[in-house]
Amino acid sequence: DRVGNACSWYQGASLLETLDGLQAVERKINGPLRIPISEKYREMGTIVSGKIESGHIRVNQKIMIMPERRVCEISNIYGVNEAEEQSAISGDNVRIKLRGVDDDVVQNGFVIVDRKHPCHSTREFDALLVIREAKNIITAGFKSVLHVHTATEEIILSKLLHKVNNKNQRSRMPPPFVKQGEMCIVRIQTSKPICVERYSEFPQLGRFTLRDEGKTIAVGKILKLVDTNTVNAAN
Repeated sequence: DRVGNACSWYQGASLLETLDGLQAVERKINGPLRIPISEKYREMGTIVSGKIESGHIRVNQKIMIMPERRVCEISNIYGVNEAEEQSAISGDNVRIKLRGVDDDVVQNGFVIVDRKHPCHSTREFDALLVIREAKNIITAGFKSVLHVHTATEEIILSKLLHKVNNKNQRSRMPPPFVKQGEMCIVRIQTSKPICVERYSEFPQLGRFTLRDEGKTIAVGKILKLVDTNTVNAAN
């Protein structure tokens, strides 16, 4: 593991010791089902792929696709080695063959959920932004492209609500603008409903980036869903 006296000046842990000491990431196997769809195509039926961020699935399970609220059924599950599986759990990357839904109603960024525990879909939310790279000042009305989990959507910053300092203190009055290196709380409107969650409740669906002209303008996390739309368990 160690290389003798070659690095006698180093007193820290070795690479293998560091790897052995890492804590395994907790998988939310029994959490609400969340599978953001990263790809879809038609091959003797509708097939979608994505990573199971939470929950578990099994063959013949009834699921719902948000935000369309389309109820369908899992007919086949394929693992990373293209082997057909009977079930899969949180953390697995899978391809799923669906029964009862056409591929033209499924889009990248839609989320597969359990019918009894749907996710939120919204057109408006408040978020904490960190401005990473901006040539000019950013004001209300700024347009950009939102990237959240597997979804990509055009957005507009409808309001600048607060500026936030390094002590996490919010300004009382809305700022007229923000610039590179600053933090702020903003209200974001999307062109159509997207599936997101508050970062405090579900980080994988609550963190995002704003990009423009091939550059990452800002990174952020969702604090509050303003205009939400959920659905009760389907019959």
